[in-house]
Amino acid sequence: MLVGVGATRFMLGGGGCGGCRGGVAVSLLVMGSVMVGVAGCGELFGPSKLTIAVANKTYNTFQNSHVYFKDSSFRSGMILPGDRRDFTEYVGVANGEATVEWELATGTKRTLKVMLDRRYDKTTKGTLLFEVYPDSVAMSFTPGGR
Repeated sequence: MLVGVGATRFMLGGGGCGGCRGGVAVSLLVMGSVMVGVAGCGELFGPSKLTIAVANKTYNTFQNSHVYFKDSSFRSGMILPGDRRDFTEYVGVANGEATVEWELATGTKRTLKVMLDRRYDKTTKGTLLFEVYPDSVAMSFTPGGR
């Protein structure tokens, strides 16, 4: 018996009902595998899902902080000294640099640009953490979900 799957045909033994049932089972198995493979392509080849996080490594309270990429921005509320705020997942690719901005309770605003570290794998889900120190911002990437 011949079973068609796209342009490929498989010869299954025997003929009769036994061969027919086997042909249907193999056909469904092959089609199911193809559909699962196609459905999974977005995860494998599409943009990664990132958690964007800001950690306050200063002795001052942040009234607000922002992380800007070329095509999007993330804003938090208050971040206490030593605390960290995680933003919702960002689906996309963060290229080149990020701008990190924070405002102190006194109204003073600071803005620094951060080159995205080469350890950041654009195809891997993970967390981009921006640690804000009094005069600098450090970036790190941790693969995996939170």
